[in-house]
Amino acid sequence: MSQRKTEATTLEAWWFATGNIANNLIFMLITMFLMFYFTNVMGLDPVVAGTIFMVARLVDALTDPIMGMIIDRTNSKRFGKYRGFIHFGAPLLGVVVVALFTLPNLDMTGRIIYAYVVYIIYSLCWTVVQVPQLTIPIIMSNDIAKRTKFQAIFQGVGSIGAAFTSALAMKIIGGAQNMMDPAAWRRVAIIFAIIATVGFEISTLAVRNLDVYDPNAKEKAEAARRKAEAEKIPLKERMAFLTKNVALFALLISFGTDMFANQINSQTNTYFFMYNMNGNTNLMSTLSALSLPVSIAMIFLAGPLVKTFSKKNVIVACEIVGIAASLVIWLTKAKNIPIFMGASACSTIAFAICNLMCRTALLDVSSWTKWKTGVEASGLMASTFTFMNKLMQAIASFAGGVLLKMIAFDASLPMQSTETMDKLLTMRVLLPIIAYVCTLIAMRFYPIDKAGEQQLQAALNNME
Repeated sequence: MSQRKTEATTLEAWWFATGNIANNLIFMLITMFLMFYFTNVMGLDPVVAGTIFMVARLVDALTDPIMGMIIDRTNSKRFGKYRGFIHFGAPLLGVVVVALFTLPNLDMTGRIIYAYVVYIIYSLCWTVVQVPQLTIPIIMSNDIAKRTKFQAIFQGVGSIGAAFTSALAMKIIGGAQNMMDPAAWRRVAIIFAIIATVGFEISTLAVRNLDVYDPNAKEKAEAARRKAEAEKIPLKERMAFLTKNVALFALLISFGTDMFANQINSQTNTYFFMYNMNGNTNLMSTLSALSLPVSIAMIFLAGPLVKTFSKKNVIVACEIVGIAASLVIWLTKAKNIPIFMGASACSTIAFAICNLMCRTALLDVSSWTKWKTGVEASGLMASTFTFMNKLMQAIASFAGGVLLKMIAFDASLPMQSTETMDKLLTMRVLLPIIAYVCTLIAMRFYPIDKAGEQQLQAALNNME
């Protein structure tokens, strides 16, 4: 039995973050390319493909709380509370990813059933690995400032995986001319699965002395149960935290609409570069690489940026940049590649910063609620935040499939009509702009501005 350390070192935080490279390799592979694979290689109707994404995401959203409860009840003598799920789940996730990019020798009905079953299994495997991975930072330190620092490292290092996904995939495939080859996509899936599995396994070693067996777990659980029973909050009162909490409601809308915009862009990127950009899929890799330095820099700049401007103002600025960049792309019709790449890079960077601000703002909202009501409801808020993430991705995936059908996209054609390509451009510009405007409206009602953050900090200091 290992002796539990009380806190991770900064080196261990960087080490553990290698798991987020693996995380993003798989996530971005699915987000960027699976819709294209379903429609252009497997031959599924775009609406059917979008529905598969939506159904699986909704299943995924509902299984997250269940996985959380399973983890809470786990106390392995060999793998502690979290590591076992990643250790055994990562190889299984890899196998399922390969199955997703394997073309079955079935008729169209069989392929649809196959896609539904395998993608839902993938979503469940993803939950088994991701939920414990995202929960482990809680045990890495009891200091809130250090937790924030460790989380910034986790997200910053993970951006490396996101940045190199398209470049690595295109290198393995061998260019746009091979993007309809099922064998090429299977090679991509196999290599990504191997790299991700190794990355996940390596990351667990970083916390092997933190995530250990707790011989007093049963006694602690019983004490926590008795405390929770004594402080039990009626369901009606808990729901009031959601329906009457302006800060949470505004943040949920901001985060959700931003995720919707990002999902639309990511899902249509492959189609856009394949058809509108004349097969210049290498530009996808360049675009991803442009945002990497900023993502790494945010590890060190997030704190000073928030201290100077507040999270609310940073989010508002990011949305304005996103709108401006989208309008530039639309007005120039993406004909000028340097302008298009510059505007797209600005939009991508703005999303990355805004996403980080929204995730850290959730901590403020939880503290704000406790300050205003005296009730700790952070778990309820966190689960609502996660559900919104999955819900908006589900809606965006379905909407993307429906819109591809509406613009008369035909996967059997080597090149789409000019009208279809123009509509594809409008679709990937107009929908995100609408989402960004919704975020700006929501932020108008978000109460925790710079002065609010200062008041909140003072209140937290008084609570200690």
